[in-house]
Amino acid sequence: MSNSLQSLLEQLKNAARINLSDMYIGDEGARLLCSYIKSNKALKCLELRGNNITSVGFVEIFQAIRFTPLLKVLSIEWNQLGSDTQAMDTLAAFLVQNKSIQHLGMSNNKLTGDLIDGFSNALRQNTTILSIDLRWNDLGKKGGQLLSSAMLDNKSLLYLELNGTDCQVVDIEQIEDILEQHRASNPIQKNRILSLEDEIKEEDPLGVTGMQGVSIVAHLEQMLEQERVHTLHIKQRMERELDELVRRDRADTRLIEELDAKTRQVEADNRASQFQIEKLRDEYQLMERQQDDMVRSMDDKIRQNEFILNELEKKHRANLDRTLNENNFRVRDLVRDWENRCRQVDERSRQLENENRLLEEELRQLQERQVQLKITYDQELRDLGRRVEEEEYQKFHSIASNLDAKIRAMEEARDHIIKKNTDTAKEYDLRISEGKQELNIMYDEIERLKNEKKEFTRQNIEFKNKCDQLKEQAKLKESAVENYEKEINQLNKQIELKRQMQNDQLKSLLDEQQGDRHIWEEERMKHQQRVQSMEEQLRISHSENARLRHEYQKLSELLQFNVAKALHQTFSDNAYF
Repeated sequence: MSNSLQSLLEQLKNAARINLSDMYIGDEGARLLCSYIKSNKALKCLELRGNNITSVGFVEIFQAIRFTPLLKVLSIEWNQLGSDTQAMDTLAAFLVQNKSIQHLGMSNNKLTGDLIDGFSNALRQNTTILSIDLRWNDLGKKGGQLLSSAMLDNKSLLYLELNGTDCQVVDIEQIEDILEQHRASNPIQKNRILSLEDEIKEEDPLGVTGMQGVSIVAHLEQMLEQERVHTLHIKQRMERELDELVRRDRADTRLIEELDAKTRQVEADNRASQFQIEKLRDEYQLMERQQDDMVRSMDDKIRQNEFILNELEKKHRANLDRTLNENNFRVRDLVRDWENRCRQVDERSRQLENENRLLEEELRQLQERQVQLKITYDQELRDLGRRVEEEEYQKFHSIASNLDAKIRAMEEARDHIIKKNTDTAKEYDLRISEGKQELNIMYDEIERLKNEKKEFTRQNIEFKNKCDQLKEQAKLKESAVENYEKEINQLNKQIELKRQMQNDQLKSLLDEQQGDRHIWEEERMKHQQRVQSMEEQLRISHSENARLRHEYQKLSELLQFNVAKALHQTFSDNAYF
């Protein structure tokens, strides 16, 4: 391939038009082409469509065409210009400094909106380009916005092809309005811009400058070989495109299957979530019932304990009142007795005053002694009252404790006896003796039961606090359950939305797939028609080649005959015979 390309480039060394379309020269052939482009100052048209050239090869090509001051048409469709950003940057730099280019064809080059940023800036500065072809490139929304913004500053561009670029309709309409304004001020038809190729053909009908020494038959054979290679490349490319379409169809089928699997998985997860929620709701209701039962049992125990405490307080109050009444009665008796004695002493003192005034001194002493005795007696009386009160309180406390212990022991014994009445007579006698032993043990455990009473009271208080906490926790759990139900409803809504979106996506994918299949069928039919037409042209070329060979053979024979005849006539005229 490299040898045939090099020989062809040698023939096209100074040609104004170089056409290497659909020859699949690749980056290596592009590198070889650049060495010839740099030395060709007469180049006006360069056609490289369908050559599988990547951005690496285009970087060298764009650098080479900077040395061609007459270049007006550059056709690079059906390549891989968008494989890297460096080639587009090099093209933008070429457009900024170039003053001759009029048409640029870049359709189906895998370009995106991110790659044409520098290219759109170059359009703002270029003043000679008239036509650009960007069809079948995935420019998208960003590419449309960049181009519409660049067109506000460009005043020379007349035609911009954007079919199949996914640009927004608003941007395309804005670009078309600007182009209409440009065409109104410069009414040049598009076919006139592209008619440069015809001019070049008229200037050089063979497409080659300096080929006068090459035979027509050899040139036709070379053209036939190129057409055959071209047809083979087109067939291979169509097969690759067909394989790519089949692969995309399989990928779409796998995607649909994956979406169905994901949908089923989401439905299964939703059912599992609903089952877990039902299970949690049942557990919560069971826990709530258990908690209510526990609260009711603890309330009953608390009421029983409060009743027992009230009864004990009543008994204690009654005993205390009785003891205080008895002590007050005794104190009043002692006071009355003392008052009686005091009155008797007063009477006797008056009698003694009347009888013996000499004893006044002794009487005063007796009175002082009487006062002292009264004070001492009052003190002793108060001490006696306190002692009696303390003794009575201690007696009451011990009696109350004994009564409390006896009551509890009797209640426990009664409960124990009631439980044991269902046994047989022998077991009844045995349990009676055991009950007596347990009664003796219970008397020893009175103090322990008192401590347990205090502990039970403390536990009751803690239990009330726990009940309050449990009620608060129950309220919190109820609110949490409500929140869970709201979240579940939201999740169900989201699942429905996702399911609807997936169905919409599936429908859109099916529609796109059908559209792609329709487009592919149309392209396949076009390619088949094109192949058939090229095969027909190839047959016509073969027949023309055979005719030319036959005519050439006749011309050769006629030439030989004329030469022989001329020689014979010359020799005859000169009398050599």
